[in-house]
Amino acid sequence: MYYICSTIMKILYWFIALLNLIPFFSIAQVGKSFPVLSGTTLDNKNITLPTSTKGKYTVLGIGYSQKSKQELETWLQPAFSTFIHEPEYEAQVYFVIMIGGIKQAAGDKIEDKLKKELDPELHKYVLVYQGGLGKYKDELNMTDKETPYFYVLDPQGKIIYMTSGVYTKGKMDGATKLLPEAEGSDKDDDDDDDDKD
Repeated sequence: MYYICSTIMKILYWFIALLNLIPFFSIAQVGKSFPVLSGTTLDNKNITLPTSTKGKYTVLGIGYSQKSKQELETWLQPAFSTFIHEPEYEAQVYFVIMIGGIKQAAGDKIEDKLKKELDPELHKYVLVYQGGLGKYKDELNMTDKETPYFYVLDPQGKIIYMTSGVYTKGKMDGATKLLPEAEGSDKDDDDDDDDKD
């Protein structure tokens, strides 16, 4: 009986320890500088992160597999509405498609396919990187190739928020609460109306 109880307690201990690690992994990169990453947007502009966005808040979505690309695309419309079309917050936005390993041989074809699939209005916000992936997997804690990862950078290029997976309102709220509101945004008007009540 003692042995059984002892075994159960050990299992519970390791289960609790594992649960405690989950939030640690999700915030492990917060406070670190985003590693230098250079690529080309679908409208052929060379961008180096975080240098090209220094002085501004930046929202980044990153994927490096077909599955992660599909989940990354669930963020496109919400991000377009929140940050680009009628921006509620002051932030630069880029969706980064990373092409590494043997896929680099087909990099140009992948890029051409993206240009055809995506609305031309989004091309300037989609950045294609071709090169080694190991450094970024390690430094950005991108452990699951089937999952897209999202980061908010402060004006100095430091990571202040990290999440992953398909779009949810909760994840977007976690990012936007750290960003300054855009001047003249509808959100400002809503806040003014609330003050009048």
